[in-house]
Amino acid sequence: MVTKRGRLWFSRGLAITVFVVAGGLFAATWYYSGEIEEALFAARGVEPTADVVLLDDNADQVSIPADPRTIQPGRWGLDFPSGYIEIGGVVTEAGGIATREVIATEGSFNTGERAVWDRTAFATPESRGIEYREVLLDGPLGPLPAWVTDGDSSTWVIFVHGAGADRREALRALPAAIAQGHPTITPTYRNDDGASRSSSGRHGFGRNEWNDVEAAVEFALASDASDIVLVGFGTGGSIVSVFMRHSRLAGEVKALVLDAPILDAGVLVDRISGEDKVPGFIVAWSRAMASFRFGIEWSALDHVDSADDLTIPVLVFHGNEDEYAPVDVSRRYADLLGDRGTLVIAEGAGHGEAWNVDPAAYEAALMVFLEGLMEPPAEDDA
Repeated sequence: MVTKRGRLWFSRGLAITVFVVAGGLFAATWYYSGEIEEALFAARGVEPTADVVLLDDNADQVSIPADPRTIQPGRWGLDFPSGYIEIGGVVTEAGGIATREVIATEGSFNTGERAVWDRTAFATPESRGIEYREVLLDGPLGPLPAWVTDGDSSTWVIFVHGAGADRREALRALPAAIAQGHPTITPTYRNDDGASRSSSGRHGFGRNEWNDVEAAVEFALASDASDIVLVGFGTGGSIVSVFMRHSRLAGEVKALVLDAPILDAGVLVDRISGEDKVPGFIVAWSRAMASFRFGIEWSALDHVDSADDLTIPVLVFHGNEDEYAPVDVSRRYADLLGDRGTLVIAEGAGHGEAWNVDPAAYEAALMVFLEGLMEPPAEDDA
């Protein structure tokens, strides 16, 4: 028989257990909500790891350690502290060493020096053969440096880079637009090097950056643009998508081009939490807590859900081996767009590598898409 004193101790013990468990769950939720915010919205500019050793080089070839990255087909770059090598296809691979074609070099580097394996593939607009001028856009937080190229088309193309990258990300696609006569703008946005800074210094997946894209659109319209094509890489895809939902100038946009776009930030949370083996209920609570603590509106960053609102053509590039932004999200997005959407799957490409694995195919698809946007010439009256 349980005594009154025993029941009292049992009740107290149960209450303490419930309190400890609840406190632990709250602490875990609070902690992981902070981890979510840090993983997705931390300030850009994290230095990539220089982990590719230059073993040997000459005017035509470069030798580096062979690994899954360095034996990929296509065009890439080796970014040294004071130099750059544009590299082409694999010439030989043996004994753990990959020898690749050298396309161009810039600056200085030495055997034994470490470099960053660089998907942007070009060091500067000049190295890409692009003639441009630097302008300062009138951003809401202050000046925003931008590259501008001229052309005879009235359709301007604006390239928006992703988080953790810079304007060089556009150098792979820029010549295709320029070749068709389109004037272009490649802007910086808040918290980029050389650009105005926000009070938080955090990346917002477009929550605030869309205002800076609007400054680029305003510049184009003031320069007699009749309409705009927005191109977004990675989180730049989210930025231009938020622009389309919120900007008073969204109606000036004729089409979108998205390269490895982040179309649903919540999917990134699920991927990261899966890697961390965080229980699903903690993830759900943490997302809600992140909304409370940091003002993250997850539905505003789910652009798949709003695909039906778009009435313009959209071209999407995505690698089928993208481990950061799952290609299935782009597939769902393109399916919802129906005839307005064109999805180009790059076989063997990781995140943002669709151009690298097959530059000719990428540029051809982009040029066909842009050509299709042009108005047919008016027929002379009989």
